[in-house]
Amino acid sequence: MPENDPRPSRAHQPGNETADLVAQVLEEQKLREDAQQRKAPPSRARSRVAAISLPLLATFSFYLWFATPAWVTPTQPDPVSVAEAEAGLRVAMYFQAQRIESFRQAQGRLPDELAETGAAPPEMRYERLDARTYHLSGTSRGTTLTYDSSQPLAEFAGDALTRLGIGAGR
Repeated sequence: MPENDPRPSRAHQPGNETADLVAQVLEEQKLREDAQQRKAPPSRARSRVAAISLPLLATFSFYLWFATPAWVTPTQPDPVSVAEAEAGLRVAMYFQAQRIESFRQAQGRLPDELAETGAAPPEMRYERLDARTYHLSGTSRGTTLTYDSSQPLAEFAGDALTRLGIGAGR
């Protein structure tokens, strides 16, 4: 007469649900631990890659170290010729003279020293002769040039701007 038995069956008792849940969690945890302990050994493909790539890398390293290919070693630029150095100095003095003239127009006077016009290049020297004229001297790679402000600035610069690829003659 189990059908008339007022007591609930053992499978449906309230305490069994909790016990079943705990048992299930413990079983899943054990499966995870087993899976972690059974890590797969390194595959043969991985071993082959290492066996091939390490000698190739070592060979390439020796090549770079001892052969020093041109694409690794930077090449030195061609030395600047005397004509290019002179043209560069003329252009630098041209721009510095323009700064002096801009200062004269803005302040109504010539600067007492070159630093008043802004950053003065160390290779240039400035000498104010009177209220309207000055000398600007510059040295570069053994070439010394002097600009007298009574001379037209464009005449002093000559074709140096176009030789260096600056200005309208480009």
